[in-house]
Amino acid sequence: MKKIFTFAFALGLTVASYAQVQRMVLSEEFTNASCGPCASQNPAYNALLDANTTKVVSIKYQTVWPGVDPMNAQNTTDAATRVTYYGVNGVPYAPMDGDTNVTGPQAYNGAPFNYNQAMIDARYAVPAHWSVSLSHTLNANLDSIFITCVVTPDATNPSITGLKLHLAMIEKTIRFNSAPGTNGETEFYNVMRKMYPSAAGQNLDAANATGAFTYTVAAKIPTYIYDKSQIGVVAFVQNNTHTGTAWPVEQAAISQPVPLQIDGAITSLTPTSSIYTCSSTSIPTFTLKNPGLTALTTATITYKVDNGAIQTYNYSGSLAAGAEEVITLPSFSLTVGGTHTFTTTITNVNGSVDNNSGNNTLTRPFIVFLNTTSATSHSQDFATDVLTISTSGYAVSNPDNAATWTRATTLGGMMKMNFYNSPDGQEDNLILPYFSTTGAAVAQISFDYAHAQYNVADNDVLALQYSTNCGASWTDLWSKSGTDLAGSIAVSTSAFTPTSASQFTKAYVNIPSSLLGQSSVIMRFNALSNYGNNAYVDNINIYSTVGVNDLTNNNSLSVYPNPFANNATLKLNISKSENVSYTLVSAMGAVVGSENKGKLQAGESLITIDGSNLAAGIYLMNVTVGNKTYSQKLNIVK
Repeated sequence: MKKIFTFAFALGLTVASYAQVQRMVLSEEFTNASCGPCASQNPAYNALLDANTTKVVSIKYQTVWPGVDPMNAQNTTDAATRVTYYGVNGVPYAPMDGDTNVTGPQAYNGAPFNYNQAMIDARYAVPAHWSVSLSHTLNANLDSIFITCVVTPDATNPSITGLKLHLAMIEKTIRFNSAPGTNGETEFYNVMRKMYPSAAGQNLDAANATGAFTYTVAAKIPTYIYDKSQIGVVAFVQNNTHTGTAWPVEQAAISQPVPLQIDGAITSLTPTSSIYTCSSTSIPTFTLKNPGLTALTTATITYKVDNGAIQTYNYSGSLAAGAEEVITLPSFSLTVGGTHTFTTTITNVNGSVDNNSGNNTLTRPFIVFLNTTSATSHSQDFATDVLTISTSGYAVSNPDNAATWTRATTLGGMMKMNFYNSPDGQEDNLILPYFSTTGAAVAQISFDYAHAQYNVADNDVLALQYSTNCGASWTDLWSKSGTDLAGSIAVSTSAFTPTSASQFTKAYVNIPSSLLGQSSVIMRFNALSNYGNNAYVDNINIYSTVGVNDLTNNNSLSVYPNPFANNATLKLNISKSENVSYTLVSAMGAVVGSENKGKLQAGESLITIDGSNLAAGIYLMNVTVGNKTYSQKLNIVK
């Protein structure tokens, strides 16, 4: 159907008196769902805006670059007009009151990182010479919007030419179940959806000191709106006769979303990716909210795990307007550990169709640790993408849904932590498969790592951690940050990608004795972002000396370090004097080394294993003590 716009103009004949007008600050931000720096700067900027809703009106334009953004694709014209107006050539970019010359800790003017509370307070204190009254309604069918905006000058006779009134429909909150772009963001706020009559605005040059100007809009609601309960309107008066980097905004106003009559919503789910579970059985919950004006009495709730069978739960109660209730669903069981998804949908609200379907479905990932993934040794070079294999035991915890751990294909495959685009202060975790130390005398993990700093103050942190209480708390086994993590790799302001194996450093980490003898040890690589540069992990090897104890004769042996590059130590403890010898056998079955140590005395003996001339790989060491032979796997790395 063709859109219909109507604009009405009314001039007030007299104004008896004027009161001082309070300014509302206007924040405009240009951003994109595939812009890494946007994901880094938006959380702090959004928090600043949220803390100043009585002082700041916010509007966000989703741009066409640098990558995929469905919100821009739904309305490219209006965003492009504002991009041209300000001469925007990169995102994120945030004029405030039309001023783009905002300096701060970020390298470029207009960066969201550059704003602070003092700047907002200073702009809020500047007197305004225009008042803007704004309201809107939706029709009963929720397919049309009606906007009324009144602009009034004060008694100072502001004879400014080049003024324009801009009206924009916004969607206050847009939530995606998964990131619509490549930067990990799933939540977007105050997104511009349509401008009236266009992004060029409505001319106010006819304004005079005694006039009140009323503009009304009647238009069809775009079909691409995700959630009609989130429709709001922003208005601002801007001076087009600008100089330099300022396009002064004289005043701004917002008309908040209007509650609908019947509207049931799913607002949160458990389990989530920030919660680990070590049980195959999980008890899910969800929060049912009533954003509508009519009490919610009945609803049909469907839910599923992954792509499994859809289950149904029938809600019956009395949920008042604006209220919410946490509901527990029947438990479910899983047989495979790793990352899973849980989806809940509400339909048939109060026996009829929900006025608003945009908030009816929610999907969340969660991580399950199961003993079925447990092993006494583990080796992974990431030649394949383990995150796509449900039985691999690997998983990623990404609570902020921003840039995180992914597999990079460089140099045959490795795991990449995208610090370059990860917001400052965010944690992301690469979960390792279960590891058993039952019967072990010694256990060890080795891995390769590489990192470049973005600048000398970059203190991204990479840590290897373990948990003994199913992720409720974690303890560092190994941790490096800043220059210690980067080593000799030069500082780089471009995204770091290793080009040679020589850029990696190998770490050997002994697993503490307190973890020995456990059937399942949980470990993870914890990444704490300082918005620096990328880090990489490769060639993970976990090994424990399982099955080497002879309880009858009270003999034991272990090898450390394992894996090793050149030399390792065989620690042998025998209860009585015995003849001792050993052989090394390759994976192909060839004997590549042997030594007869003769008769050793009772007690502890340390024997050096020379692997300097052996190629990297898995070997079997057979140790004969008297008439009994013990076998031990060795992992030689180069």
